[in-house]
Amino acid sequence: MNKQTNMIVQVEPLAVRRDVLIELLQVSPGTFDRYIRSEPDFPRIQVGSTERYPIDEVRKWLSKHSNN
Repeated sequence: MNKQTNMIVQVEPLAVRRDVLIELLQVSPGTFDRYIRSEPDFPRIQVGSTERYPIDEVRKWLSKHSNN
């Protein structure tokens, strides 16, 4: 007898679009562009004509730049 198990696997993307990152950070698009994205060391990669933001690098950047 062959048992088939249905599993739901959630995979976190390695990099996200601007709109997704803005939602994750819970900031407005203007705040993101003015205070975060404008920083020269903010991590980003170019995919064609679109910027993507690598999640792990963004987490490191936020930790490095937090006021804690």
